[in-house]
Amino acid sequence: MERIVTYASNRLDGLERVAKSAPSVFVTTPLDEDAAWGLAYRQGDEVLTKKRPLRAGAALDLDELLRDAQTDRAFLHLGQPMPRGFSRDEVGPHRFEHLAFSCIGASSMGVTGDGDVLEAYGFLAQGTPAQRLFAHLLTLLDRGGGSAETTPAQVRAAFRELHARAGSESFGAVFGNSRRSYVYARGMDLAFQHRDEPVGSPHAAEPPFRAVVLALGDLTGLPEDFRRAPSRDVFGVVEFDGALELGEA
Repeated sequence: MERIVTYASNRLDGLERVAKSAPSVFVTTPLDEDAAWGLAYRQGDEVLTKKRPLRAGAALDLDELLRDAQTDRAFLHLGQPMPRGFSRDEVGPHRFEHLAFSCIGASSMGVTGDGDVLEAYGFLAQGTPAQRLFAHLLTLLDRGGGSAETTPAQVRAAFRELHARAGSESFGAVFGNSRRSYVYARGMDLAFQHRDEPVGSPHAAEPPFRAVVLALGDLTGLPEDFRRAPSRDVFGVVEFDGALELGEA
């Protein structure tokens, strides 16, 4: 039951608010085999990660997930199979400087390297299939002018190339830089929810809480108010004020 959750909002204290009100988004059905979960979240200019093993039949501890994760942007990757046992380096999301990436559907057979990838991102390019795809993504974006200044069109084109390299018919990925997050699904389900809620007293000057939550992959148990994407081939741009734009992958 593998799922990636993307979260963005206009407040640093909103992740717990969303997770406690819709826990089935963040805590999937216990698996029959050992797995792992990983969280990547922003604090200031840094990307921090939290990664834990999850034994067969055990449920994710939501309090542990949320502890110290004061953030307005996050990726959560649930239900990652660990056939060789838990290894923090192999669990997504993966990070490089201020960038984060995770994916579903990277086969061990389909991801190949090339010289400039190995030279620039050797530690990623020699890792798991997902890490090697991340290295390819960074290389593609560097060729286009840099991963921080890239345009949505460049990211979509890079995701398409990653899918071609991934070696699987169904593929989903998320990528975040200092400006926005991107979501890509081909042959894979995606659903989303917008939140727009008052904070405190109706007469308070504080702006309302706004957020968007996207779930990619296995959507079993999602709340009914999550909207399914119009197709299983979707590219999404998530702004950090909670705005979302969906188009063709």
